[in-house]
Amino acid sequence: MPAYHSRLNELKLEESCGCALCPLKTEIRGPASSLSADEEDVIDETLNYFRANVMFRNFDIRGGADRTLIYLTLHGVQLLVKA
Repeated sequence: MPAYHSRLNELKLEESCGCALCPLKTEIRGPASSLSADEEDVIDETLNYFRANVMFRNFDIRGGADRTLIYLTLHGVQLLVKA
């Protein structure tokens, strides 16, 4: 079974250091664009796919949004280890 990839790879997103600046559900202005409350952002994807993606040793990167998803997943693992 392959790992879950970000659906945001299909969008032409601006990148910084190889990671996509994915749109977020927020009211605060910043470098990332904002989404409405009913749309799924990269943080929602990370939380939804966390359990499945943690189990994979290899993950083929298909775009900058995948790289962002990987970094957020690894950050979540570090938070759980410290807890």
